[in-house]
Amino acid sequence: IVLKNILPTMGTILKVRAKKLTQGQDLIGNMEVENNKIVVEYDNILSTSLKESGQLLQTTAVDSSTWVNENLLSTISTSTSRPVLSMNNLYVKSLGDITAKKLYFVRSMPRLFLTFS
Repeated sequence: IVLKNILPTMGTILKVRAKKLTQGQDLIGNMEVENNKIVVEYDNILSTSLKESGQLLQTTAVDSSTWVNENLLSTISTSTSRPVLSMNNLYVKSLGDITAKKLYFVRSMPRLFLTFS
């Protein structure tokens, strides 16, 4: 009975188990290979993105510096023209008038400010 029934069944069970183990190991090996591929692809994408970002920052800095220099020069050249100077003079004069009115108001009503403070 042992030779005819139990040993062949045990052999079959061991063969099936060994086959499942080798398939499991193959799957683990395939997973490791796939994981390595993903890591390599991620590194490639990341390095490409960083290079492009650096180039974009560099071109943006150069373009903005050029833009500022051009606009600064145009602003300086137009600020010496008559309309801008007259507007500046009016602005400074109005600031002086406002300051003088505030100073007059403060000096003419000292008791009012002492009661609130």
